[in-house]
Amino acid sequence: MCAIFKISRSGYYAWRKCPERKRKKEDVMLMPIVTRVFENSRRTYGTRRIGTILEEMHFPIGRRRTRRLMDMQGLYPQTAKAFRHGTTTRSKNPKKTPDLVNRDFTASAPNRLWTGDITEVPTLDGVLYLAIIEDLFSRFIVGWSMMSRKVVMLVLVAFRMACARRTPIPDGCIFHTDKGSQYDCGEFRAALEESHFCQSMGSTGDCYDNAVTESAIGTIKSECLFEKDFDTRNRARSCIFEYIESFYNRERRHSSLGNLSPEEFERRWRGA
Repeated sequence: MCAIFKISRSGYYAWRKCPERKRKKEDVMLMPIVTRVFENSRRTYGTRRIGTILEEMHFPIGRRRTRRLMDMQGLYPQTAKAFRHGTTTRSKNPKKTPDLVNRDFTASAPNRLWTGDITEVPTLDGVLYLAIIEDLFSRFIVGWSMMSRKVVMLVLVAFRMACARRTPIPDGCIFHTDKGSQYDCGEFRAALEESHFCQSMGSTGDCYDNAVTESAIGTIKSECLFEKDFDTRNRARSCIFEYIESFYNRERRHSSLGNLSPEEFERRWRGA
């Protein structure tokens, strides 16, 4: 065999006696760590986020090596196909509301720019509507609510939750949404005025005017709801509640935040 492969006998026996290579030993040691990080992310993290966590654990390795270790163990983050359900019902008599954001989704501090949106979650028990409010400074979901009907109270409950969590609200905070009738009605406008908010709305039928919150909704659907069939609305509520409060706000790393979670990003900002 040595003659066929043009290898010397002495070289072959030297290889047999040679201890296992250092890199291979490191791979064997890293594989369970990569698996643990991947499972803790609810099987959603790719090579960038996993690489960041490994570096924090003092195991700095490149993306190609991370990918190879994931491939060896069949670890592939779950992804969902792009889909969109039209949940925006425009008001019959819309009021003229300026777009104060103009697709500039940045904020210098918490409670300066909030955005809201509504989506639907299908269950065997009927549709469940979810409304969220996101602070664009840290991507923290500061308020949310779930109901079986897409009514004004759906967004009011989410807004009141956000105000209770973020008290005191500074004067002049912008609240940006699409032109949905729930946000355009007098009851919700009065709630904004009472809390000294400036209302802002994007153009009709343009998801890019509220792109960050649209992205957050897509993340919830792909990571929390994808390929799950809920038999009741209550099961869907429990799943969404646990995902938002336990994972999205406190653990999930966002690339826009330097691969930090919203809670950690705000904590570092306050400590800076």
